[in-house]
This record gives sequence, C-alpha cells and structure tokens, in this order.
Amino acid sequence: DDEEDNEVLDKSIEDALRVCSGLSLLDSSGHISVHRLVQAAVRREASPGDFELAAAALSRAAEGIRGEDLPIEARGNNLLPHLEAALAYFDSPDMQLKARMAIALSMRYNALGAFETAVRYAVVASTAAAQEPTEHYLSLALSRHANSVGALGDHEQQKSLLLRALTIDEHALPADHPRIAATLSNLADAFGELGDYEQQKSLLQRALAIQERAFSPDHPTIAVTVGNLAV
Repeated sequence: DDEEDNEVLDKSIEDALRVCSGLSLLDSSGHISVHRLVQAAVRREASPGDFELAAAALSRAAEGIRGEDLPIEARGNNLLPHLEAALAYFDSPDMQLKARMAIALSMRYNALGAFETAVRYAVVASTAAAQEPTEHYLSLALSRHANSVGALGDHEQQKSLLLRALTIDEHALPADHPRIAATLSNLADAFGELGDYEQQKSLLQRALAIQERAFSPDHPTIAVTVGNLAV
C-alpha cells in the first residue's frame, strides 16, 4: 500500500511540475519560482481594472527612483522584474499606460548602463504611443531612445530622434515650457558630439532663454546650461 501511495504521489508531483513548467514557473535549476507562481495567480484572479492600477503604480514607483539614495535605488531595481512581467502580459487597450511602463523601464535600464535594453523598451514605448496617438508619451519615448543610442555612440540617430521629439514638443506645448528647453539641451549635446559647436551653442541659448522665464535665477538647471555654454 505504501509503495502504491508513493507511486500516486510521484505521479502527482510529476503532473504538478509539468504544469509549473508549462506556466514558466520553473527556474533554470529546476526549482519552483514563488515569484512567478504569485504572478500567475494574480493574472488568473485579478478583476478588470486591477491590472491597470497595478501597472500604473509600478510605473510611478520606477519613475520616482533616483540615484542619490542607494537603498531607494536598489529597491527601484527590484521593481524591474515586476514591471517587465506586467509589460510582457499586457492586455489592456490603454496604450498610454503601455508607453509609460516601457518608458519607465527604458529610464531604469539607461541609469543602470544597460543601454541596448533601454533602447529596446524605448522602441516599445514609441510604438505604443504612436498607436493612440499620445504626443506626450511619444516625445518622452523618443527622448529616452535618443539618450540610450547617444550613450552607445550613435549621435546621428540621437540627433534625429531628438529633432522628432522637439517637433512634437513645439507643437503640443507652450513655447516657454521647460520640457522644450530640456529637449533643446539634449539636442545641443548631440550636435556637440557631432562637432557642430555653432548649432550646439544656438540650441543652448534657446534652452537658456526658456529656462530663465520658467525658473528662478538660482535654479540648478540654469547653472548647468550656463556652464555648458561656457565650455
């Protein structure tokens, strides 16, 4: 009887492991991933709207992580698998949310120096934003993409992407909006890397004019632009 019970138990375990494998719940060493098991359960039991709420919360958390505080930075990095899993199983019609999630991932991977991964998520964000269309997220996605390809040394593509972002910003935003100044500053960097210092200076001057209208005289952003102009 004990032997028969053990055979039944062994078959039950094999069946359970087969199910886990089919759901990608087994890691490379054959252990069951509780992380993936919880994800599968949440996907199965979540109510309509829960996904959007959770994905937006994850995106906000990832967007809010900055490098000045290392413990917070580490917690932000721990969010990456969750945000990536949410994006992988994205089944919402909300393309703005999909773009936001991908932008957050691109931003985090860019900060980690994983520029090729950052580019991949920036492309996902651009594709999603273009479907809506959502000018705000499309501009952000293009800027993220530009930052990463610039870090990889492709300054021509960086320039091209930022010119597209600038066109969107100038169409969608007031002329003195700080984001236009940010795009101008990033574009100036691209021109500088390409050796076009006159254009770099012109763009920085345009950015500074906007920043001086938008910020107080002692704002650090103004100091950065003034410093870049002095180089």
